[in-house]
Amino acid sequence: MALPTISVVVPSYNQARWLDEALRSILEQDVDVELIVMDGGSTDGSVDIIRRYEDRIAYWHSQPDAGQTMAIREGFRRATGEVLGWLNSDDVLCRGALRAVAEAFHRDPSIRWLYGDGITIDEDSRELIHRPNVQIDPDDLYNLHLYLPQECTYFRADLYRQAGEVDPALRYAMDYDLWLRLAALAPPRHLTAWVGKFRVVEGQKSADIGAYVAEEEQVKSRHAHAFRVYGPGERVARMLAVRGSRLARRIQVDGPARALQHALRVARGGQVSPGSEPRTAVGILAVGGIGVVGIATLIGRMLRRR
Repeated sequence: MALPTISVVVPSYNQARWLDEALRSILEQDVDVELIVMDGGSTDGSVDIIRRYEDRIAYWHSQPDAGQTMAIREGFRRATGEVLGWLNSDDVLCRGALRAVAEAFHRDPSIRWLYGDGITIDEDSRELIHRPNVQIDPDDLYNLHLYLPQECTYFRADLYRQAGEVDPALRYAMDYDLWLRLAALAPPRHLTAWVGKFRVVEGQKSADIGAYVAEEEQVKSRHAHAFRVYGPGERVARMLAVRGSRLARRIQVDGPARALQHALRVARGGQVSPGSEPRTAVGILAVGGIGVVGIATLIGRMLRRR
């Protein structure tokens, strides 16, 4: 049985500096991919970059549109793949990402959507920190302000259409809104594989945490009926467990010093992640540290038994 086909939509506007790298990261995957590029009428040379690859692009246009979310929606309407995802034009796919995604869907037909592990890069594509994920359930997604990396998330086309399209009325939390609608129909599955690289760019939309959180709360109010609401104690316990486990994995990959430096940097910036108060940083660091100590102890015991 063949691997499922994957369609990737790339919304873009005046991102010529990074667009070539984004497109190559998709086209150089070792599986067939349907690439759809929705450019919003760029004037910075982006069209010349797109034309370099147009014989390998299923569809593209460059014309004024109603914004990123509308571009994604229109791109998905043109997609014919069994699995869908989108990649912003300043982000990058990891080598072998789409094969790992396709094989996961092929191996287990019960998987309706999944999210992998990510890497944060800077404007010059240097890796800053790894962002490994852990398995969560739909209620966690609703209650804990968990950010599933959009560049690492893929879903079956039939589930997307059942859940409804991305909402062009949303500017910041359109992905979170979609994740909640998908989660109300099927639980997400964590894929232990490096899938996407998120680029940190000065002045980018996602840096406006206040606007994101405000829109996120608006989105949550839409979906309150579909999820169980955690009590304060359960919420704190689950937050520490999930975020601590994530941090433990990050420490394993990047080492304690680098992980601590990153955690303190984002905490000084005001939040551990959208919707998470700075005071939780200490608890998360503690749980992550305990997790790493536990893993190290277990490995030590296994070695001593040999």
